[in-house]
Amino acid sequence: MRKDTIAKRASYYVCSMALIMGCSSLVHGAARSPYDRNIAVLAYGSVVNDPRELQTESDFQLAQGLHLPTRLSRHSSKGKPTEKLSVTIDPNTSGGRVYYATSSISRLPQARENLAHREGATGRDIKANMAYVRDLRGKGLDDNETFGAYKGWAGVTKQMPAASAQKIVDWAIANGYDAVIWASLPVNIETQLGGTGAQEAVGALLEGNQQLLRNTRAYLSGFPEDLKSAQMKRIIGGGTR
Repeated sequence: MRKDTIAKRASYYVCSMALIMGCSSLVHGAARSPYDRNIAVLAYGSVVNDPRELQTESDFQLAQGLHLPTRLSRHSSKGKPTEKLSVTIDPNTSGGRVYYATSSISRLPQARENLAHREGATGRDIKANMAYVRDLRGKGLDDNETFGAYKGWAGVTKQMPAASAQKIVDWAIANGYDAVIWASLPVNIETQLGGTGAQEAVGALLEGNQQLLRNTRAYLSGFPEDLKSAQMKRIIGGGTR
């Protein structure tokens, strides 16, 4: 038998055994650390088509069956040339579609930091608004984890309702992930106008600020079509609310 044939068969055997044993990282020549995870990154806006420095193994795709409460509820970079109204997690609305991709980074803190850089986060703790859930793997919760005791998972879910966080866990388990991360920047539009309803607040802000209107239209135009709400389409088309 030729030496190269023997080598190929030996390589095939090693790879097969690695996969059977659940040690897929052996295929790449390195033992898997207990800190390594298979991490999904959720996206519900411009990140889908414009990931920039976000490190993922593939393009984003629709997360089938997963709907989360997202809405145009944030005034980003207020007063700056880049200010815009942006979509964030808003517990006061119903579920919308989301996309996902697998992170190329296997450590949870570093994956969250990578997402924070894509979101333009700054400050001492740039991961503060990068929410997550993770499989505890039989261990206890960290002191800062406010979501937990659901199928052995815990996390920091920010303003995500508990029921929605549970849906993320169910989706992750079904799709072979043991951690999920997403941006969860604070809602601030309604509070700027004294508690006005979200749609009215959006309209009032856009009508009074042409720079904000231009930037918001450009931002929304970069969304996948199935993430554009009726309100977003009206704003892109020339409306303000």
